[in-house]
Amino acid sequence: MGSSRRAQAHFSCFQLDSIEQASRWLDIFHLRVRNGHVPSAGLATTKLVAPVKCKASWKIICSAISSSGTPFAYSDLVKHNLFKLNRSGSDNNLWTVNKRMLPQEIPFAHCMVFSPDSSRLLIAGHNRMIYVVDAGSGELVHALSYRLYRGVAI
Repeated sequence: MGSSRRAQAHFSCFQLDSIEQASRWLDIFHLRVRNGHVPSAGLATTKLVAPVKCKASWKIICSAISSSGTPFAYSDLVKHNLFKLNRSGSDNNLWTVNKRMLPQEIPFAHCMVFSPDSSRLLIAGHNRMIYVVDAGSGELVHALSYRLYRGVAI
């Protein structure tokens, strides 16, 4: 997959923020719609509010954005990263990205997803464990393991 090719796109239907994942960066977009309704075609514009680049030359494996559009996360082959997107300025037209710390004992992820209320980040680690992290504090809440019995997770 080339670095100019988009690998994956997630869409949040509440705050209308979306994330596009390339091999070494993420682009966070804010979708503006007319009359507050999501159109089926036309009438919408997007604005790039936060480009996030991987510091090293590692490729991004997975990414997720919450339904509130505020926290988002990604994982590369070395570690995972959690961020919070904030509006600032007098007209809420400026955006800032704040990095949150995640527990170091969690390995890199194969898949990430936020809970519907955006309070938890679920991380499927490469070690066959599922980690539940508080998206606000970055603290590990649960570490779940599973076994396969005749091809079924138990």
